[in-house]
Amino acid sequence: MSRLAAIVVLALLLIIAVAACGGGENGRGGSAPTGSQLPLAFVRDGDIWMVNADGADERRLTDWGDVQDFDWAPGGGIMVALRRSNIRALGPGEERCYGPYCVRCYEPHCDPFLWPWPYYEATVITLEGETVLEIPPVRFPYLSPDAHFARWSPKGDLLAYAAGSSVWKIVDLQGKEVLELSGSAPVWSPDETKVAYGRIVDGDCGELCTTPVVLDLVDGSVWEVDSLSRSAGSVAFSPDGLWLSCESTLVNVATREKRPLPGLPVSWSPDSRYLALFQGAHLGGVAIYEVERSEVACQRVSFMPPIYADRASAFGGKWSSDGRWFVFPQRYYEKNAGIRKTLAAAEVDTCQTHGIKSIELEASAEVELEISTDGRHIAYTRGVSTWAMGINGSLMPMWVVGMDGTALTELGTGLHPRWQAVPIP
Repeated sequence: MSRLAAIVVLALLLIIAVAACGGGENGRGGSAPTGSQLPLAFVRDGDIWMVNADGADERRLTDWGDVQDFDWAPGGGIMVALRRSNIRALGPGEERCYGPYCVRCYEPHCDPFLWPWPYYEATVITLEGETVLEIPPVRFPYLSPDAHFARWSPKGDLLAYAAGSSVWKIVDLQGKEVLELSGSAPVWSPDETKVAYGRIVDGDCGELCTTPVVLDLVDGSVWEVDSLSRSAGSVAFSPDGLWLSCESTLVNVATREKRPLPGLPVSWSPDSRYLALFQGAHLGGVAIYEVERSEVACQRVSFMPPIYADRASAFGGKWSSDGRWFVFPQRYYEKNAGIRKTLAAAEVDTCQTHGIKSIELEASAEVELEISTDGRHIAYTRGVSTWAMGINGSLMPMWVVGMDGTALTELGTGLHPRWQAVPIP
């Protein structure tokens, strides 16, 4: 074989090899994930289901029938499910054990009509439905804001869960208790060296009094961030860990310098440059605050006046993973139709907001929405009432739509749509 022929043959073999591997950039493990590769998990009929963004490959992950809520661990390999405990099915004197923990049923705790004081338990599972950890049942008010909530640490190695009304425990994945707190749900700093939460204190607040505090997990010191507060549950670290937002205050974690905020914090952008604020309907509802310049970068992020953005709608907003868009449910007035509700997407760089008008939401109900990790899709429910979430939430219509408002796909019914953090390999 001549040298030229050998080169040609070698080139052909290389082309075939590259094509077989998917062409490098587009090959497995080397490409940006497509929408169909990103699985979406949700709750239906008391079980956790998963489906792809295009509606394909729907499958049930659990067969419990008692799931109330769930949350992905960072990395997307496992999740924690909040379940309504079947302790009520035990007879007097019977018990159920969770590893070293055992719960005995005494009257009237076995009464099936415990409203509003049922038991709940948490179970950590893999994507194959295998149990990693079971947390013993706890009894607390059904309508408590923390009733269906568990929070992962940034590394996914610790879990905070509600262990009673205003009581939180932090455990590792072996179930070993690391810490117990009394107050609102804790949030971690990105490096897991600090925990912020609202500590319960004495005071005349007209309701439960809390004060925002930061607990240093390294040296055990406690820093009281602010004075008495009624909603210290809004405490949050910025993604870079440099700032702490709390009600209408922004705090520098290193210097402890405080700045007033022109609104209530909603959520941080992924790059920590911006903070979405709720300013009240009379000021336009949602505003985008630029942290470095200490000023509002985008005022009245709206697409149609007059605005009827309420606090519940604003706090349902979510950032895209690139920090370019802030998407939130938006109410508006339409002549001859009254108050309508749709999704609004605010582009931070231009301060322009457009309504995804193909989406019609229930004007008087709460909306759940989640943006996929590749920033291409929005999963949402048309409207969820508190009654429906607790009693018959499986009747809520659930959809996926492209960020540009196209490619609308109905996924059937469900609750709590949440994208997996990483694509299917």
